[in-house]
Amino acid sequence: MSKIQDVILIVAKEDTFLLSRKIYDQIKKTKKNCKPFILLISSVEEIIYKKKVLNTFDKYNIIFCWEGVKKFLLKGNAKNILKETHQDLYRVVAQQICSHPTQLYDFNFRLQHKNFKGDDLLEVMSALTLHFLKVLSLFEKVSIIDFSIYDIHRTILLNVCKEKKIAYKTLVHSRYENYWLLSKNLGSDVAKNLINKSLSKNDIKLAKEKINNYRSQKVILPLQEKSAVIQKYSIKKTLNILKTMILRTIIYTKRFVFECKEIKFNKKLKRFTKPLTGDIPITFFNSTLCYLRVIKRIWRSTKIKYKKPNKYLYFPLPNTVENSELRFNGGYLSEKIIIDLIRKDLYEYKLLIKDHRSMIMDRKTQEIKKFKKIYNVDYISEWINNQNITNTKNLINDSALTIVIAGTAGLEAALLNKPVLILGTPVYAQYFFLKGIRKKTLKDLERELKKIKVNFEEFKIKEDITISYIASVIKYGFRCDLYDLIRNPNASNKKVIKNLIDFML
Repeated sequence: MSKIQDVILIVAKEDTFLLSRKIYDQIKKTKKNCKPFILLISSVEEIIYKKKVLNTFDKYNIIFCWEGVKKFLLKGNAKNILKETHQDLYRVVAQQICSHPTQLYDFNFRLQHKNFKGDDLLEVMSALTLHFLKVLSLFEKVSIIDFSIYDIHRTILLNVCKEKKIAYKTLVHSRYENYWLLSKNLGSDVAKNLINKSLSKNDIKLAKEKINNYRSQKVILPLQEKSAVIQKYSIKKTLNILKTMILRTIIYTKRFVFECKEIKFNKKLKRFTKPLTGDIPITFFNSTLCYLRVIKRIWRSTKIKYKKPNKYLYFPLPNTVENSELRFNGGYLSEKIIIDLIRKDLYEYKLLIKDHRSMIMDRKTQEIKKFKKIYNVDYISEWINNQNITNTKNLINDSALTIVIAGTAGLEAALLNKPVLILGTPVYAQYFFLKGIRKKTLKDLERELKKIKVNFEEFKIKEDITISYIASVIKYGFRCDLYDLIRNPNASNKKVIKNLIDFML
């Protein structure tokens, strides 16, 4: 096949399908010197609803994933081939497997992950890597744009692009309002780019005003998070969940049929069912349990008279079931590890942990009971439905120290000029560290807690650095509600799509 020149590959995966299609149309219409392609980076969609994929991208230039991956799986020994031919890529893939959500059943307790074999996942992801290498070798001049930074498929694609010297551009959330930043390294290069950019006095002035306005707000919860807070005693919410359960039953039944047709009837592919699509019956069962758990928490009485401790450390829990991105989490795969490392030093202070909104469905009652039994640990959740208790601003302001892995609360604490221990390297933290803030560790916290007179002032982020980060984000970021754009790109203003493309290209 002859090589095609000046190509833009638009990544499409799961929820970004519709936006990818919209971006494709706009590039084809306005960028006459470029030829767009839709690049599918996961086999799942093609296996379980290929017809839908074909209908979605009818008459579009599309590069499929499953057919390429399947060829390498049927051939066999994909991981050995990758190891022999591209040792560095193999090392990356193997490392990512270790932190993949399917390998963290001891932390996330998802039933479909219980008997998941890492070797099978490694074989599938090795086949995917070989597929990416083959696809990208077809093009002479190519660039890739994407709208997310998460999951193993993107990490593999990025590293293949590095080997091929291909630009892979995507957006990363600044964690401030709806500002997004451009990245060529799935978020790891953003801070380095920002600190080298100039800022005027007016930029700094605007950032100061924004921060002062932020501090004056009673509630600092982002809009998309407000909608996720559980609605107590809600008939409407309950009926919607039951409706969703019925629809998912139909969807999962269809998925199972297509999966069987595509994989389970093929002797060579059958063993890869789980890593390719998950275990659909068990996934469905786990999903149903999660929805029933939400209904239970909607209607369970919460007559809780909770009083915040006078002296506490605040630790907002991450999304454990999905939080496995080694680029940002500092190597901490579970909040339980951090709690265990901290609790032995909690003499005067309590550790107040607040659950992540996304864990309302996944957090088991048995886990919550275990948290509550730990000495000097207080557990609170969004579903107790009390703003005075769960208001993030109050929790940060009243704490002696906020501890985060890679969540937004770390930036929130910096904006409120409160002490914060950031264990991972989210985008804002990378900026802080590059600006001269020493990265603190749990050992620093341990040393401080052992002192007779504890002083957390050294854990504060210098205000001028926080100001310069916000100023840089406002000046060099792209402001849009990307989550809403992904959900419903057809409802968006055409100008937003055009500006987004211009920003990325």
